[in-house]
Amino acid sequence: MEEDTGRHGPGSRSQAKTPEIFVVDEGAGTTHWDLNTTRTETTAMNGDSASMHLEMETRSVEGTTVIERGQSTRSTTDIDPPRPAVVMDNHYSDLPEVVEAIPPSWELGDSKMPVITDDASEKIAAMDGQIPASMLSPSLADPVPAYPHSLRYRSSNLSTVPLTSDRSVPSSPYYDQMQIQDEEVREVKVCGMGSRVFMCVAIGLLVFVLVLLATVLGVTLTMKGRQSNSDSSTHDILTILNTSQLAAVNWTDTTGTARSAVFYQDSESTILVSLRDSISNSWYYSNVTQAVMNMTGADALDVLAGTPLAAVTNSYQVSLYYLTNNNHVAEIWASDIIGEVWYAGELGTRLAPQAMEGSKLSAYWQICENCTNSLFLTYQEPSGSIQLCNLTNNTWSFAGPIGTELSTNGTGLALRPFTDNDGAGRYGTIDNALRVYHFDTSGKLLEIMQGPETNFTWVDGSSSTALSSAAAMIDPSPGLASTSYGDHGWTNMIVMYLASDGTLTSSYWNESVWTRGTPNLSGGPSGSTNFTAIATAQNRMIYGLSNGGIYEYRFDDSDPLNWIFTSDVATN
Repeated sequence: MEEDTGRHGPGSRSQAKTPEIFVVDEGAGTTHWDLNTTRTETTAMNGDSASMHLEMETRSVEGTTVIERGQSTRSTTDIDPPRPAVVMDNHYSDLPEVVEAIPPSWELGDSKMPVITDDASEKIAAMDGQIPASMLSPSLADPVPAYPHSLRYRSSNLSTVPLTSDRSVPSSPYYDQMQIQDEEVREVKVCGMGSRVFMCVAIGLLVFVLVLLATVLGVTLTMKGRQSNSDSSTHDILTILNTSQLAAVNWTDTTGTARSAVFYQDSESTILVSLRDSISNSWYYSNVTQAVMNMTGADALDVLAGTPLAAVTNSYQVSLYYLTNNNHVAEIWASDIIGEVWYAGELGTRLAPQAMEGSKLSAYWQICENCTNSLFLTYQEPSGSIQLCNLTNNTWSFAGPIGTELSTNGTGLALRPFTDNDGAGRYGTIDNALRVYHFDTSGKLLEIMQGPETNFTWVDGSSSTALSSAAAMIDPSPGLASTSYGDHGWTNMIVMYLASDGTLTSSYWNESVWTRGTPNLSGGPSGSTNFTAIATAQNRMIYGLSNGGIYEYRFDDSDPLNWIFTSDVATN
């Protein structure tokens, strides 16, 4: 006790007992602080010692008067009082050292800040050493303040008072030094660098790595591309099914671009199409089967290997017809053949046409003035009759059988537009009529016609051209293809038929008589004339499958038996 008295003075014990804050002029909704001390006795392991505990009562205060050593100071700010922290250190004294936790938003010399004083006019418990007198409240005579650790670490579970316009950050160099120390303590070090510096370095390294990887990948792909180009003939060329049939169609789209399409099957019976436009004048292929599965969600497309194919268009939509493995006629159609937008058609679900084994297919979409803009499809029924299906106003119906002559089993079929002499239009040249060609049981080429001349009923035509070779009767029946042509309407017709032994024969109508002969193919590469399948388009193009490739020829309308090579239908 004597040591304490010598250190703090004779009144130190009594000073510790009676520190107090009085708040007067208390009104409704104000905060009232009463800081009282009570004496408690504590028994330590080595003896008894007395300790002091501080208790604070808090109430809401607005505009109170704080009395410090007999002088009053008017408070103008609502203050949420801090909780006092009591530090007990009995190694040298039983005098409690009270460290008051003051929020960092208070100015150090603010007269509105509540201060704990004692009779000896000295602060209790200095924080981490002595603070210069310039940082003390002007109400203190002996400036030995005890600022809370919260000023250094900026962390506390105490409520703080928000800054107002009349408050500012202290300009004391000691306060600035404490702020610097605070930022240094708060900044996280990563690999010896500040977090911001580390993030900048990390982002820079990431960008560098990405650029490096992109460069390496680009070089690698370029090298592989050059290598693949050197042997594209072995990797890019498709293998066409050796029993594949062909179908061809041409049209002019809404932009005035002329387009051509040739359909066939690859070695896995997948349906493919090769496309060409008049702008690029080059061919490329598209996987029709895959496109249909993508749009419909189907796992597979039921297609007969070596199925006959028939394609039509109305310049907006392209439709394709084929046989399934149980010889049902099926339909798929594209609203955007360039964009590979294909759908399953309704023919199979509406009519479920059943064809005989070995049946061929043929179709045409008739678009003309005074026409019904109908789509016509022919196939051979199990009975041997030629059946006609009609799509008008988006409704499928049966319109046959047609013809009176019995066809040979598996006969070739060709359906094409024609212009009757008294056809529609100013010059009577509109394709207002139709012609169907097939073989009878004796091997004769027969014609079935419909149009203005027949009052739009189906009747047997005038053609009775006999096949030029006995080989043409070899089973299966020869394939057929035809197209109409003429300078003033489609008043002429050419029909070509391909026997199973490769014999190619053609007959053409020149408005008055049928003429038969063997076509002369010229200008094509070696091996381009051994046709195993044949198809035609309305732009006088003829397509033949020969030795695994598809070749395009064009016949001369002044000499229909003269076929001139025009292009190799690339399948790569």
